[in-house]
Amino acid sequence: MQMNTRNCGLIGPLLLLHYYRSQLNDIFVGMIVGAILLHLANQVRRFGFRITFLKDNTQTNKLFRFIKDGNLDEIKKIRRKFPKEQFFEMKPFGGYNMLMFAASEGHLDIIKYLVEEGANVNERSNNGETPLIRACYFNRLDIAQYLISAKANIEHVTTTDLTPLQVAIMRNKPNMVTLLLNKGAKLRLKTKNLLAEEKIQNMTPELLLAIFEFTEWQRIKQPLKYQTDRDKQKNYPKEFMRLNKNIMHKVLSEYI
Repeated sequence: MQMNTRNCGLIGPLLLLHYYRSQLNDIFVGMIVGAILLHLANQVRRFGFRITFLKDNTQTNKLFRFIKDGNLDEIKKIRRKFPKEQFFEMKPFGGYNMLMFAASEGHLDIIKYLVEEGANVNERSNNGETPLIRACYFNRLDIAQYLISAKANIEHVTTTDLTPLQVAIMRNKPNMVTLLLNKGAKLRLKTKNLLAEEKIQNMTPELLLAIFEFTEWQRIKQPLKYQTDRDKQKNYPKEFMRLNKNIMHKVLSEYI
C-alpha cells in the first residue's frame, strides 16, 4: 500500500493554514479549510478511508489484467470504486496508462469507454508514447481511426523521435500508413531514431506503393480543384497538361 498523494497532499496546506492562521484573514482561512475538509469528507463517504488516503496496488494489477483480457464489465466495477482522478492515475510501470494497454491489445470497446469516462487520448508514457503510437505499433486500424477522431495528436513525436507514421513504417504496416496519410499525417521521413531511419531507407514494396499511391492521388486532386473554382478555371488546362506530362514521364521511365 502507498499513500494517495492527491488527497494526502491536502493535509500540508491545512497544517500551514493552522500555523499561520494568526497572520491571515479568519474568513479566508475558514473558507479554505472548510472546502478542503468537505472534499476529504465526501471522498471518505463515497470511497472509504482506505481508498481516499491510500493507493492499492492490487487493484491496479487487477485493472490492467482485466484490460489485457478485454473484460469491460470488471473494469467498470473498479471504476465505480474510485474517484475519476485516482482511477486514471493507476499505472503499472513506465507510465503506460489504460488507453495504451487497451490500444496494444486491440480492445476498441474499452478504448471508447475510457475516453467517454474522461481519459486523455494524448497522455504520454515515460518515453513519450501515446495511445495512438501503440495502436500504430500493433496495427490496430479501428483503434487508430477512433483515437484520431477523438483528437489524438497525429503529429506527436516521442522522446525517441518517432511520429505515428514513422512507427507504422518501421513496423511495415502499409494499411496503417495509408490511414494516417489520409487522415492528414505529414509525410515526414527524417528522424534521429537510427532503427527507424534504417527501416525507412529500406522500405518494402508494399510501403513504397502505399506512399506512392497517396502522393499521386494528392497530385491528381490538385488540378481537379480548378474545375470547381471559377477564379482558377482559366488555369485548368495548364494544370491538366502538367499532370499529363508527369504521368507520361512515369510511364516512359518505368514501363517502356
